[in-house]
Amino acid sequence: IMEDYGISVGELDKAAKRNTQECSEILTMAEVLAEGGISVPEEEDMLVLTNRKKWFGATAILLPSMLEAMSGRLGGDFYILPSSIHEVLAVPAGMTDAGKLYDLVASVNEENVLPEERLGYTVYRYDSKKRAVEVAER
Repeated sequence: IMEDYGISVGELDKAAKRNTQECSEILTMAEVLAEGGISVPEEEDMLVLTNRKKWFGATAILLPSMLEAMSGRLGGDFYILPSSIHEVLAVPAGMTDAGKLYDLVASVNEENVLPEERLGYTVYRYDSKKRAVEVAER
């Protein structure tokens, strides 16, 4: 198809990144719950990264600009929890220890996420100084 339209792999990659950036959004957990009719106090201690359609939105985690924006809102380093293929969650690194987050991800995956929608069981940490994502140590 690319050949038929005269598009290179580089052009396709650039367009995919631009489209993902334009459709991605960072919400607070309170905003997400409000969309479902649940009202909770507004706090920015847990962010949700997804897209406007809430469908396959976890891909936005590949965009450095999204990581930097979440870091800015959370005040620095943060943990990334693979919620599903549709979104990832972010919490400040100082909020809890990674071991508890690994247990939480495993529990939520097994009880609430369809097997085909599980993104994984690994918790990651965004290092704001290095601007890098690393596997979080338990």
